[in-house]
Amino acid sequence: VISQEPGIGRGIQPLTGVMEALFGAGGEWWQTYAAVPTCLSTELRGLSLENFEYSVFDLRPAASLRIGTFAEELCQRLFCGACPLGLLEAYTRFCGRMRPL
Repeated sequence: VISQEPGIGRGIQPLTGVMEALFGAGGEWWQTYAAVPTCLSTELRGLSLENFEYSVFDLRPAASLRIGTFAEELCQRLFCGACPLGLLEAYTRFCGRMRPL
């Protein structure tokens, strides 16, 4: 998943073209605020990056996770839970959750 600041218009013309020409803030269709570099495992462990720089998650080696980021520092949060729901609750305590309806 590649994500960047979405800009104004996100590729919808003529809005994107005008915003890009005037302010350099047009954006592209694939840019979003939604992507969050997070992994939740079946081992009831989780990891979330707080970096804004480009990051790569490599899940190919068995039983391991390699992370690379194009930054001088890697800022991460680690989570654990006693069950899948507990792991998700630990993550949403950090990132936020919707109020009950």
